[in-house]
Amino acid sequence: MNPLAFEIASSPRHGRGGLNYFATRNKRFRGNCYLVSPDSEVRHPSVIRPAPGMLPLDDLLVAIGVQAH
Repeated sequence: MNPLAFEIASSPRHGRGGLNYFATRNKRFRGNCYLVSPDSEVRHPSVIRPAPGMLPLDDLLVAIGVQAH
């Protein structure tokens, strides 16, 4: 299983250059990076390659809460 990388932003229009650079420098994160922001759509990285995937902030927080429980 590969690790995941998340960048938290205030808008889904936030630039993805930092995550793209991170993924090119750290091969194990390629295809496993996500931009997390309020009002974002759920998109797996494979759908919008080469860009990172997208997750709404609320969904990430719920998943973290369930995992912690």
